Amino acid sequence: MSRIPLELQAIFVASNKGEEVHKPPSNRAAFKVFKSIFGGFGRRKRSTENKRENLKRIASQSSFATVSTLGVDDFSGSSHNENNECAPVTPHEHLEVLLKARGYCTERYSVLQTAFFNRPTPLQLASYDTKLIQLIKSQDEQKVREILASGISPNACNIHGESLIHKACRLGYHRLVRAFTDFGADLAISDAQGRTLLHDTCWGARPSFQTFSLIVDRQPELLFLADCRGACPLEYVRKDHYVFWIEYLDQIADKYWPSTQSTPKLSYLVKQEPHSRQIGEPGNALSLELAAMVASGRLSPEEATYLAKGDEEDSVSGEEDSLSDDDESTWNEEDNEDDELLADLCGIHSLSSIPV
Repeated sequence: MSRIPLELQAIFVASNKGEEVHKPPSNRAAFKVFKSIFGGFGRRKRSTENKRENLKRIASQSSFATVSTLGVDDFSGSSHNENNECAPVTPHEHLEVLLKARGYCTERYSVLQTAFFNRPTPLQLASYDTKLIQLIKSQDEQKVREILASGISPNACNIHGESLIHKACRLGYHRLVRAFTDFGADLAISDAQGRTLLHDTCWGARPSFQTFSLIVDRQPELLFLADCRGACPLEYVRKDHYVFWIEYLDQIADKYWPSTQSTPKLSYLVKQEPHSRQIGEPGNALSLELAAMVASGRLSPEEATYLAKGDEEDSVSGEEDSLSDDDESTWNEEDNEDDELLADLCGIHSLSSIPV
């Protein structure tokens, strides 16, 4: 039995004879054949219910340890409009309304005009390599901690200011973000496009509320710092996630923004000029050469630590040798002075012994 319906065969025969065919075969024969061979024209559109189930799954993968009352069931999407796939306002607009009602200023500032934007230091540049990016993507927290402990910059970045911690925030790996902060990472930073760590956190493919809380705990002013396009972090949130972010902001409002009668103080960094401060270095900072070798994987953290200690001991030894040379020179000068004094005394005695 032929797989091609008779209606479609008739069209093929007519076409081979040179006849023009303008009418499609009956019973959608051509479509059925195409579908049986290629499986249809594309993916079916997911229903709204399926989307909501997927979003619940995404929310369940995020941790809410910073706010103990939060859980997956709290994000039921009650404010979600069944006729629309997104909430009526953006999370940033919702936050503005919420803060104004509580007496907070919602003025936005350009990141690139503040001290949140600074030139990378030589150690930051030397500590950045694609090898570390791969470790972050693989979520190898232990290895990342070992490398940070060796003395590279916890704010390692490229010439555009795009740092390793930016990458961890965008991927939503809050454990890695905490690892960087444990080793002294400065969270008051931005890249050359004015994107802060909070921009990347909100930009992620899935909500990472724990990363969000970790950053806001330390730098709440980041919420109203705008990038080069004038967009604040919560304006980076994907539309499918609006409802979850809005409910999350409502949940944490009392913790972060209690009602106040006085205007909260603005961070001094907002008032300072760009490039006016330098990112600090760890106390055990490696040399630029060693930091680059560790970041690229050419040297293990243990080897770098050993070499750094050897260089430090050589430096101390050199200083001691220099001090000993200075002491010896001082002693020689003192000996010469003693000899001269002794000679003078001897001269006096010899003169006194001459008979008159």
